[in-house]
This record gives sequence, structure tokens and C-alpha cells, in this order.
Amino acid sequence: MNRRVLFFLALGLALLLSLPALLQRWQEEGDHMQVAVVADLKDLREMGSEEGLSLPETYRKLEDAGLEGLNVYELTGRELQRGALPIRFDPYSRVAPALPDHEQPGMSDRAVVTVPEETEALLPQVRRYLEMKFPALRELPFEGGQAFILPFSYRMLLEAGVLPDIAGLRQCADLDVPVIYRPMQTAGVPTDAVVRQIRDLCNRYEGIRCLAPAGAVAAGYPHAAALGRMAGEIGVAVAGVEFSRQWGANSLVWSGYPRVLPLHSVTEEEVLSRRLGRRDLVERMIRAARERSVRLLLMRPYAIASGERLDRFAEDIAAVTGELEAGGYVSAWPETLQDRSTSLLAAVALAVVLIFCSMEYLWRNAMTEREPLQIGGFVVLLVIAAGLGLAVYNNSQAAKLVGALATALVAAEAALFALDGWRRPTLALSMAMVVLLVGGCTVAAFFGVPEYMLRLRTFSGVKLTLLLPPLLVLFSDLKRRIHPESLGHVLSRPPVWGEFVLLGALLGGVAFLVLRSGNVSLVPGWEVTVREKLEQLLVARPRNKELFLGYPALVLWYLFRRKDLWPRYREVFRVVSVFAFASAVNSFCHFHTPLYFTLWRVGNGVVSGVLLGLLLAAVLWWIALPLWRRWQRPILN
Repeated sequence: MNRRVLFFLALGLALLLSLPALLQRWQEEGDHMQVAVVADLKDLREMGSEEGLSLPETYRKLEDAGLEGLNVYELTGRELQRGALPIRFDPYSRVAPALPDHEQPGMSDRAVVTVPEETEALLPQVRRYLEMKFPALRELPFEGGQAFILPFSYRMLLEAGVLPDIAGLRQCADLDVPVIYRPMQTAGVPTDAVVRQIRDLCNRYEGIRCLAPAGAVAAGYPHAAALGRMAGEIGVAVAGVEFSRQWGANSLVWSGYPRVLPLHSVTEEEVLSRRLGRRDLVERMIRAARERSVRLLLMRPYAIASGERLDRFAEDIAAVTGELEAGGYVSAWPETLQDRSTSLLAAVALAVVLIFCSMEYLWRNAMTEREPLQIGGFVVLLVIAAGLGLAVYNNSQAAKLVGALATALVAAEAALFALDGWRRPTLALSMAMVVLLVGGCTVAAFFGVPEYMLRLRTFSGVKLTLLLPPLLVLFSDLKRRIHPESLGHVLSRPPVWGEFVLLGALLGGVAFLVLRSGNVSLVPGWEVTVREKLEQLLVARPRNKELFLGYPALVLWYLFRRKDLWPRYREVFRVVSVFAFASAVNSFCHFHTPLYFTLWRVGNGVVSGVLLGLLLAAVLWWIALPLWRRWQRPILN
């Protein structure tokens, strides 16, 4: 049996080995379709006040639109000072005259919490939570209430967490609404005191379902992991906030694993700097849930328009929940994923793909892929793959290396199948897609476990998959003389300026694509607009490298090769077309994206990219080239 047939048989075996893990992941993704839109309690209070509505009335209106939960923050000194609770927060110097024995050295800058007699009902809880967080505080009676002198300065506690929003938590309990509690960091407070206070709070208010520390530094830092472990012990989730730069967030989320719920929000600064409108924000939320499996969507009534904020906010929530429910999602509080390990069968499948793609590349370069391979040699390769799969299963570093090499070789081989079959392009592209899909599915099967799906671990082969396949294809083309010259001839003869220009442009483009991968700051505004329009049209937007670069270049290569045009320069179209397959393989490496959505995206990419390529080829062949032939001599002369 010839080697190419055995190569596809090996791919079929790899797919069969991957199926159990793929089906498990598919089932898991289908079972976790609950998405909750949440809002800040403080925003509801403000909007209700603007409309003359009570908090229950405000919440019920938004609940009817699809709101499923509320954010409740730990209160800072400044918020207490502004009346967030009916107590006072002052510097010691301001309340000292009312305190007994107030002439004490070193106390003038201390922060003091006072509970007036008229709000005495709050006193037990205020005392309880202050004692838990500030064990060294002093309690003093004074005329008209009770004072608590904190062991920190007033200025320091203005922007630090002091007390839970006791009134807000009670209101949420009365409304029977799930709560995301957001503690603040208070520098100098021991982590065990922070954990003790939050544990007690979670036990008292059963509505607290998730912890999401607020601010630039996670509560309990540098030992935020203790907070995550505590959350896991009492069955409370921690929020994995997308694109967070918070110090200690990664440690917190890792320690709370697997009870992690991804959360997406848009800051007001981003809304203003990127000029995002209401529809943009709605689409951002829908995209986060659909493309990245985010299950908590934090929405805010951004202060970018006058009047009727509550009605507009309800409309936006209804738009998000309505479109998600139309796509099969359920508006409900989400469940966390269950921990599970990687599959041994999927590890072997990944190794089979790596070994046989490597061998096919070598056979292709040696022009022996059509020659027979004895069954004994085939079995030996399978045994080697099984051994490598076992090593991958038992060693995370080996898994990262094999995964990165496998994706690069899959992309290169898929591209070579498509490029070399220019005489029968439909068959060639079909074979390329088989290689691409099988390779992508084996990677998705092995790495598609909660640690990667929740982005606690990142796949290390994305940039390699963009960089290595074009080099492999270029080397193969020079080796097999697909390009009219060999590498030796190119290096030994005098350079041609046109080749320098093409090579420089190609290398610059490759470097830009590699640097830009995963870096949204390098994406220009016009491209963001194009992406959004494509998402509205196709839902699963194909990646730009497939739609506008790779597949059109592949179609143009077919045209130039079949018409035997530009033999010295058409190699650039072969190399550029590789990016379509590299990008498609990388789609499978976004393990937080549901598998069905990845398949949809890859399919949209090849169909729309080929159609665009056909359009460009038609314009080139029937318009551009005839015009060039007609005006070439006058222009050049």
C-alpha cells in the first residue's frame, strides 16, 4: 500500500482515538449553556432613584429583561463617608472631642467608624466584621453612639476595603438574587483576617455565589490563593475576569479551580476611548458568551447619554439575553465545570498526527510518498507514536512541545496538499481540509480540558504555527524545485531586486502576524469595524488571515500555475496561502471557544475565502491582465 494511503489511514485512526474525548467535551459544552447577565447594586440604586422607584421595583423591571444577579462591593472609607451605610467614617481628630480620654499621642490620623444610636441595629454586624478584619481596633462608647478606632490611618482607608455592604447584602437576600461579592484589598491587614471575614459573610448570606475581588490588587494579596481555597471549601465560585491585570488574580483563580466562572465586562474608560455605542456593547457581550464561553456578563448603564438610563439599560439586557436564547443559551445562573484530566487515547492520537505528518513531509520532499510502505514499517511508526503519546500523557512539557509541533506540521501538510493539487483543485482542497480537521480535532481533544477551556493554562504553539509552516513550505518548494530554482541556485546567483522586495514584504508580514497574534492593541479601528460587520453577517466570523489573505492567495496560485504565469514570482502566493491553514489550525487551539463554533468558523473561512479568491481571480484574468497587456509597452517606455 502506498505511503499516502497509509498516511490517511493513520489520520483516520487518530480521529477514532480522539472521538471519546471530543464527545465528552462536546457534551460538557452542551450541558453548560447557562449565561447570567449581572449588574452592580449601586447602579440599580442610582437608576431607581432617578426614576423614583424602590430597589425591589428597579430590580424586578430588570429581572423581566433578563438580569440574573448583582454585584455587591465591600465598602471603602470614602463610600462610608458618602453615606453608603448609616454610619460615619472620620479621622480621629474630627471625633476626638466627643470621645472619653481623647488626648492620646499618635492617634490624630487614625480612622474612626462611629455607629449612631439611631442605627443601633447595625451595631452587632459592624462590630463583628470590624473585629474580624481589624483585630487590633479599639471600641469606645461616646455620647450618642459607639466608636471603633481602626489601627490604620484615615487617608489609607479612604480607598481601601473597610466594611461589607451589609445593607446591600440584606436587600439582595430579600430579593432572593444571586450575588457576586467583590472584596477590596486593604494593605496591612493579614490574609487570614480577610479570609475569616469573607467566610463568615458567605455563611451568613447564602446568596453569595461568586467572589470577584475589586480594584488593582486582589484582596489578600500576596496570599490571595488562601481566599480561593476558602471559596472552594464552602462551595463558592471565583470569577475569572477576562483581560484582568489585577495583581494576585491568577493565583486566586488557580486556587479556586475548578469552581471558576469566566466574567466579561467593559470599563467606562474603554467605552469612551473606543467610542463604543449601545449596540457595540451588546454585541461585545454576546460575542463573549458565544465565542469565548464566558458565563457571567457584567453590564453597566454607562454615563454616555442623558435621561431614561433605566429603560435603555433594560433594553440592552433584553437584547443580550434575547439573542443568546435564540442561539440555544439559557438565561440562568451558570454552573462551574467539573475537573477532568487529559485523555490517554487523545494523547496517542496527537502523537500519531505528529509522527505521520512528519513522515509525510519527509516522503513528499524525497518524492517517495507514492511508493509502497510495508505493513511492518507502518506498525513500527504506530508503536513509536504510542510511546510518544504515553510520554505526552505523563509530562506536561512534552505535551506542550508535541502539541506545538503537531499544529505546525498539520498546517504545513494541509497547505502542501492544497497547493500541490493545482491540477484538480477541488480534490486537493478537500484532502487539505481532511488533514486540517483531523489535526485540529486531535489537538482540541487532548487540550480541551477545563484548565485550558478556562484559560488557566495557555497553549504554547500559536505563534509557532504562524511562523514555522511558511518556512516548511518554502523549504519543500525549493527542495522539490516547485520554484524554478533550488536553494543553492538562489544563493549562488546575483540577487534580483524584485525578489528582494517580495522577500522583505513577506518577512515583514510574517513578523507582523506573529507579533500581532493575541495582541488586540495592534488591531486598527477599521479592522475592528470589518470584523463586527462580518460577525453580523456570518455569526462565526472567519479570521482575516483566512478570508483576506490565505485562501485568496491559494486561488490566485491555482490561476497563475494553470496559466503558467510569473514562474519566478508566484512562489509568494504559495507561501502566503499557508497562513489560511495556520490560522484555521490555531482556531482549534482556542480551547475556550466551543467546538461547534470553531468548526463553523473554519467552514466559513474556507467558503468565504475561496469565493473572494475566485472574485479576485476573475477581475485579474478578465480585467487587470488585458489592461496590462494593452498598456504595458507605453507605460514602460
